[in-house]
Amino acid sequence: LYIGLLKEAVRQHMKESGAPLVFWDYCLERRARVHNLTAKSNFKLHGRNSHEVTMGEEGDISNLWRFGWYEWCIFCDRKAPFPEETEVLGHCLGPARGQGNEMAQW
Repeated sequence: LYIGLLKEAVRQHMKESGAPLVFWDYCLERRARVHNLTAKSNFKLHGRNSHEVTMGEEGDISNLWRFGWYEWCIFCDRKAPFPEETEVLGHCLGPARGQGNEMAQW
């Protein structure tokens, strides 16, 4: 049941955003994080979310809600040669876990 709901949410996000299909895994990872950090009505969770029950601490959702899925953003290309522009227009794919600080995005 959970996998089916997750797949349907990913299909919906991919269709609405017009993102290329090669990015489905980024969308799935982002959607799973949102699900794990959202409180459920499950009586076993006692009004908490699954991340809090498993890890013992509240999860931080600020890196998930700063940008929407496949939303336009400007990023800094530090490898651009001198006369070229370092700010580049791109799409946000979600939080970059293990890269940079907590707010870093793919």
